[in-house]
Amino acid sequence: MIIGDALPGAWRHDDARDPVFVAFDQIRSESFTALRPDLILTPLMDEGFDCFDVAIALRETGYRGRLRAVVRFLPDPALVRREIAAICPGLDFDIIVTDRPGPNPVQGDPDQ
Repeated sequence: MIIGDALPGAWRHDDARDPVFVAFDQIRSESFTALRPDLILTPLMDEGFDCFDVAIALRETGYRGRLRAVVRFLPDPALVRREIAAICPGLDFDIIVTDRPGPNPVQGDPDQ
């Protein structure tokens, strides 16, 4: 399940099932809880909500599955993980970073 709009390039799957997209404001609905997803993807930040909002809304529904925030780059993912763990203990949360940072023109290429 994906909360919000499509996350281009952030997911791939090998089976024929398409992901289910749900608007943020539908998380608390009966139709959402009836789906009982075991994995939810959400953007780290989107228009009108962020992964903290999603985590809190899921906590209020009793969700205990996996929540993954997707972002192109984040300098300190551990900070976000700690903050989510503090507000939603027991939620299986992690971050998927889709791009690594490019070379820093001041520091040079990190791989060299």
